[in-house]
Amino acid sequence: WKRYFNGLSKYDLRKVFIGQQFSLLRQQESNFIDKVDISFAITNKDKEKAIEISPNANIKIASAGVDIDSWVPDKQIKKTPNSLVIATTFNWIHNVNALLWFLENVQPRLKQNFDNLTLSIIGKNPPYKFKNYDSIGVNTLGYVDDVKPFLNKSEIYIAPLFVGSGIR
Repeated sequence: WKRYFNGLSKYDLRKVFIGQQFSLLRQQESNFIDKVDISFAITNKDKEKAIEISPNANIKIASAGVDIDSWVPDKQIKKTPNSLVIATTFNWIHNVNALLWFLENVQPRLKQNFDNLTLSIIGKNPPYKFKNYDSIGVNTLGYVDDVKPFLNKSEIYIAPLFVGSGIR
């Protein structure tokens, strides 16, 4: 939220609200962390941030639990030339905004150089406005049961994001 706040123009009315929310959230995080016997962070970076907020906190790392063996690339699946993919959640506005930025600023330029370029958008409840980019090779798939086949077929995974931290 701090990065989102810092990225807004000083004339953007949202800046006041986001600044207030950032301060309240940081204060609440500190209160919650101080009240519990133990807190769990997903990454070392998250642990460092929690200790910054609450220096005496008991923070342990609890990884995201990804079974690495099930994510080995399938060498039998042939890559689709000039293919991009993104798999994310669209219930977080920052994911939507970052992908819209990519669709407006990057995808058209790539499409000029690679006529058969495709971008598959995977994730539950993608905004309908993503359909406006079909003409530049965007295929909005929405929710899929298993992302692995799409990741295996694609040459490049994209993760545009201006706000947030954690696992990519």
